[in-house]
Amino acid sequence: MRLVIIGLLLFGCSTGLLKQKKSKKEIERRQIETLNKVRPMLVSDDFAFMNCSEIKTIKFDDDSLSAKDVQFWKRLGHLELREKALQLKGNVISLKQYTLGKINRFEAVVFSCGEISDASEVGEVGMCKPSEERVFRISYENERARDVGKEILRQKVRYHAISNHYKTFSFTDAKYSYTKKEFRVKAAFYKCL
Repeated sequence: MRLVIIGLLLFGCSTGLLKQKKSKKEIERRQIETLNKVRPMLVSDDFAFMNCSEIKTIKFDDDSLSAKDVQFWKRLGHLELREKALQLKGNVISLKQYTLGKINRFEAVVFSCGEISDASEVGEVGMCKPSEERVFRISYENERARDVGKEILRQKVRYHAISNHYKTFSFTDAKYSYTKKEFRVKAAFYKCL
């Protein structure tokens, strides 16, 4: 009987150890992965030729966002939605957002697409002359997860490149302003490879 009780205790302890919360670095790594692998449907996407199959409609409710944050995540796709889409093996999501009292509901239809437009990040050395240059900014108050904020900004630049049919882009001078609580970056867009 003692062996059974000891066995149950060991089993309970071992499964409890496996269910520990993920570390901050692991969460940030996973968020960056979802930003790279799942993207929202963009205006420039030609859905008929993307070879997409619909997987599922998913939802996420959040009552802690400011109106400014809601507008930001409405265009980009909330990280929780992206995480669920990645688990479903999706790579493109179409986005909707509703406000129900103080609750913001983010909804997405998850698609698995075989042919999606993309733009590659390149360095500036040896490139052709940029077709467009501009500065991008995002409000980002979470100072602790600065790598995630930088990746969000990089994806915003990438989506601009895809939407405007640029093949490549460069992403330079990423800086975080503690006073304005925002990331700022210089980006250049190229028609050449």
